[in-house]
Amino acid sequence: MEWNLEDGKSVQLSPTVADIKAAVQGLMDSDREFLILTPPAPIKGCNFMQLMKHDDSHVHFEISILKPDGGNRIYYQDFSPYLANALLELFRIENGVPEVDDWKIEGEYGD
Repeated sequence: MEWNLEDGKSVQLSPTVADIKAAVQGLMDSDREFLILTPPAPIKGCNFMQLMKHDDSHVHFEISILKPDGGNRIYYQDFSPYLANALLELFRIENGVPEVDDWKIEGEYGD
C-alpha cells in the first residue's frame, strides 16, 4: 500500500511535497472541496488527515486517531493554509503527528 492524496475528483498515489502544496492551494482557490492524506499504515494511531476550506484564510483540519478498542476519533482545529500544509508535510515526510490533546473532538466512529 502507498500514501495517497484524495480530493474528491481523483486519488494520487505517493504524493510529493509539491503535490501536497498544490492540492492545499487548490483547496483555497475553491478548486477542491476537501483533501485527505492517508498513509500506507497508521502512524502513531493516525490513519488519515483531512482538510476542508473554512473561509478565505483558514482550513478546517481533521486528524483521525484509531481508538485502542476499535473505531476512530476525529479531532479538529482551524489553521492557516500555511500551517495546515506544514502539518501535512510533517506527516508525509517525517511520519509526524501533532499532539491533539487540546484539539476539539468532531466525533467518534466505529466500535
